[in-house]
Amino acid sequence: MALILLVDDDELILETTSKILMHAGHEVLPAPDAEKAHALLAGQNPDLALVDVMLPGKGGLSFIMESFGPDSACKVVVMSGKVGVGLESFKGLEGHFGVRGLLQKPFGAAELLDAVNAALARACV
Repeated sequence: MALILLVDDDELILETTSKILMHAGHEVLPAPDAEKAHALLAGQNPDLALVDVMLPGKGGLSFIMESFGPDSACKVVVMSGKVGVGLESFKGLEGHFGVRGLLQKPFGAAELLDAVNAALARACV
């Protein structure tokens, strides 16, 4: 299946989401912050990155903008539990910096897998 970079500072979400994705056949690179995620990117080329907006230190949006340009092969799904990803400002991210989807926390396994599958299926424009 896909190699997925998962960046979230909530240990429970990181662990649970990783298990769901691995059970679905994906390989997961978990990172609790942008710094560790950057280190993982140095040696890997993930197909998809699931990135929380609110990260300690460098925020998720900064990490996305620095790591994934318009020509990036890696697709991105932005996750948030504190900031509504349904807001126009987040919807405007779709199609930029590799962003192919938005996922509002809390989410269930089916919703997560739907977002992952949809993002992987969407072509980068």
